[in-house]
Amino acid sequence: MLQILFFYLVLPFILAAFVIRFIKKHGASQIPADVTALLAVDPVEKRFYRAARRDNGLIKLGDFETHEEAVDAIYAARKRAREDKLKAAFIVLNDKGETLDWIDS
Repeated sequence: MLQILFFYLVLPFILAAFVIRFIKKHGASQIPADVTALLAVDPVEKRFYRAARRDNGLIKLGDFETHEEAVDAIYAARKRAREDKLKAAFIVLNDKGETLDWIDS
């Protein structure tokens, strides 16, 4: 009975944990060079979010405590860019430099 429980319940969870660990280690997404350069000059504080504008380069729009505030900032910047008829992308980054949201104008 214990062997059945082990092979059908415990072993699949152990194998799934190893698969997830393998994916996290070897399947990491690459952070773009301009984001890495911006974070090297001005890093984001832990648990903060950064709104940025990407047209010819990456321009910081601000750092925010919550994800929602950062998203509101990029939508407001997108509205201003559309009024000025400019083409740009607006992104929200976490403290590790990973892209969480991306919108185009």
